[in-house]
Amino acid sequence: MKKVTLLFAFGSLLMFSSAFAQVEEEVEIKEVQVEKEEHREHMEEELDLSDEQKAEMKAIKEKYAAKEKAQKDQMIALKKSMKDLREAKHKEMHSVLTPEQKKKAEAHHQEMMKKKKVKKVVHKKKLEHHKEMHK
Repeated sequence: MKKVTLLFAFGSLLMFSSAFAQVEEEVEIKEVQVEKEEHREHMEEELDLSDEQKAEMKAIKEKYAAKEKAQKDQMIALKKSMKDLREAKHKEMHSVLTPEQKKKAEAHHQEMMKKKKVKKVVHKKKLEHHKEMHK
């Protein structure tokens, strides 16, 4: 019974962390989009583009948009496939471990997740600093 409960808890944790990571990724995508738009506007001002140049730049951007989207969609599908593959590998490897080893592995995983979050915060602060320096 303990094994079933432990496996259920571990599975729930994996699903929750996957859902949280997806929401976090969507927020990051929005932030990147906003930054790109701000950068575009900044460069238009910095380069003092005429309305005609702005229109040409927009046309060029639109010309490549469909190809970029198709490649982005392919990357997203590949990323999901890789994620599914890693999860299957993790599940199979986890089945080999003893209960004590599973506890150690989970503690190690939690520590790695903390470090990953710290790295994200540091990276975000560096980006903010870089953005402030180039205003």
